[in-house]
Amino acid sequence: MTIIKNMEAQKQNNMKPKVHELKIHPHFFIAVKNDSKPFEVRNNDRDFKVGDEILLKEFINQTNIRFNQRDREMLGYTGRTLRRKISYILDRGQCSGIEDHHVVLGLQKLKESTKKKP
Repeated sequence: MTIIKNMEAQKQNNMKPKVHELKIHPHFFIAVKNDSKPFEVRNNDRDFKVGDEILLKEFINQTNIRFNQRDREMLGYTGRTLRRKISYILDRGQCSGIEDHHVVLGLQKLKESTKKKP
């Protein structure tokens, strides 16, 4: 019911969907890119709505890599991105297995870019 209300409110108010920029671990980036992971589990600190878009920005942090000189140079954003539309939102009110303040976002493909930094 909440999802339908969100979609109707956006249509009635001619609201442009928000674009949420989010970091994503390389392993999960690849799974979303290959369509084997059409969802994201996130802390709902951004007031996600159905119809909003997310820009997933591949990010390597210290917990993602081994430590040697080559790896240290790879820390940060890789330059690869994926753009998806939020097609569904599942929250704790709908499913008891979801932690407080977290949501599962159903993702729908949009244009994507996977270019690397020069």
